[in-house]
Amino acid sequence: MREKRGERREERGERGEERGERGEGRGERREERGERREERGERREERGERREERGERREERGERREERGEREDEREERREERGRIREKRGERREERGERREERGERREERGRMREKRGEREDEREERREGG
Repeated sequence: MREKRGERREERGERGEERGERGEGRGERREERGERREERGERREERGERREERGERREERGERREERGEREDEREERREERGRIREKRGERREERGERREERGERREERGRMREKRGEREDEREERREGG
């Protein structure tokens, strides 16, 4: 009986050893799990950073678009102004043309008047000479 007990104790000891080995395995597994969790955490962090970067990029793009929009608005305003200036120039040219026309007409009138004067003077001279 004692022998049997001894054998049993031995068996228990072996089992204990096995368990110990298993325990070691468990420890390794736990370590692995911890490492995996760490990796996951790092990945999540990376993802978060990437998302942040994306967000910043989007923001930058948005700002660029806004700037472009503002620039386009400015260009449009300049175009409109140029159009107005051109219109004014056109109107001025028209006015100048009309003035020139008027001047031309006046010159014509003056010319006629001079002609008439000339004719009168001729008549006077003829009278003087003839008279």
